Amino acid sequence: MRLILAILCIFSIGTAAAETPKLEPIRIGAIYGFTGAANIWSAQARRGIELARDEVNATGGINGRPLEILFEDSATTPKGGVSALNKLVRIDHVDALIGDIFSFVTLPMVPLAQKSRVVLVTPSIFDTDMPSNSEYFFTTCPRKESIAAPVERFFEINKDIKSVAIICADNTWGRTYLDVWRSVAAARGVSIVDENCIADYTSDMRAEILRAKSKKPDGVIVAFGIDRALTRMRELQFNPRVLTTSDLDEAIKSRGLPASEAKGVYFVDWLATESFNERFRAKFKTEPIMAPQNSYEAVMLLARAFRNNPKDLQSGVLTLNYTGATGLVDFRGSRAGNRAEATLMVVADGGIRPAK
Repeated sequence: MRLILAILCIFSIGTAAAETPKLEPIRIGAIYGFTGAANIWSAQARRGIELARDEVNATGGINGRPLEILFEDSATTPKGGVSALNKLVRIDHVDALIGDIFSFVTLPMVPLAQKSRVVLVTPSIFDTDMPSNSEYFFTTCPRKESIAAPVERFFEINKDIKSVAIICADNTWGRTYLDVWRSVAAARGVSIVDENCIADYTSDMRAEILRAKSKKPDGVIVAFGIDRALTRMRELQFNPRVLTTSDLDEAIKSRGLPASEAKGVYFVDWLATESFNERFRAKFKTEPIMAPQNSYEAVMLLARAFRNNPKDLQSGVLTLNYTGATGLVDFRGSRAGNRAEATLMVVADGGIRPAK
C-alpha cells in the first residue's frame, strides 16, 4: 500500500510540474544599422544589449519572465528604420523598442512609436534634440550640458588659443556640439574664424583642412573623421591644437590610427563605470568602444520599468532613479535620464588618459 501511495505521489508531482505553464518572455525590439554607415557602432551596441539581456536573465528575468531581444537591421536608412519598427510592433508584438544609432534614422520612428503607444529608447540622441510631444520616446544618451565642462577645460589648458576653426557634422548630433563650442568660445573670448558643417561623412577631409588652414586659427575643432583630418594636417604642415569628439577613441581602437599620430589631441568622452568595463571584457574578450554602455542601459532601464509597472511601461520609466553603467540614471520627470559627466581626454604617453 505504501509503495502504491509513493508511486501516486511521484506521478502527481510529475504531472503538476509538466502542467506548470511557461511564462511568456518580455520581448524588446532592437533596431540598429547593422549594415550601412552605422554598422561598426551598431555591432558594439549589440554587445551592450546582449550583455544586459544575459545579466537580466541570469538573475531570474523580469518578474520571472525571460527577456528576449529581437534584432532588426535599419540598414542605416530612415525607410529601413520605419520598416523594422512596423514589423516589430505589428507582427512580432514587442513590448518595447530600442534604436537607432543615428538621429536621422531614429526620429522618423518616433511618431510611429507614439501612435502605437510603444516605448522607444534611443542610445544616442541628446536631450535637446528630442521631439517635445513624444511621451513614449526616451534617451540614454548623456545630456548636452555635460559637454561644456570638458570643452572649457580644453581652453583652460590651452590659454594661448585665441581663434578656432570648426569642422562639424551637419546633423542634430553635430549641431548640438557646435552650439556648445560656440557658447564656450564666446564666454572665453575665443573667436571662431570659420565654421564648416558638412554632410559628407566619407570626405577625405582635404578640402575641409585646406579651408581651415587658410583662416590661420590657433586651434581646430573637428567633429568626425579625425584620423583623416590629422593625415591632411600632417601633409599640409598645419599644426594647430586639436579638440574632437569620441570619434578619436574609435579611430585609435577600431580604425587603426596609431596613438603616436594623435599625440596631444584632446577629445570629449563619457566613461563607463569600471564594473561595466570589466563585465564587458569578460564576456567579449575586447575593450568596449563607441559607447555600448548607452545601449546596455536602454535594456536595463526597460527591465526595471517593467518590474516596477508592468501595465504602464511609460510611467514606469519616469519613476527610475538608480546607478547605472555610466553613473547616475534619473528619469524622474524627464525623458533624458543619463546624468553622466563628460571627461576631457588626451592622447599622451602612447595611450589615452584623462587630461590633467
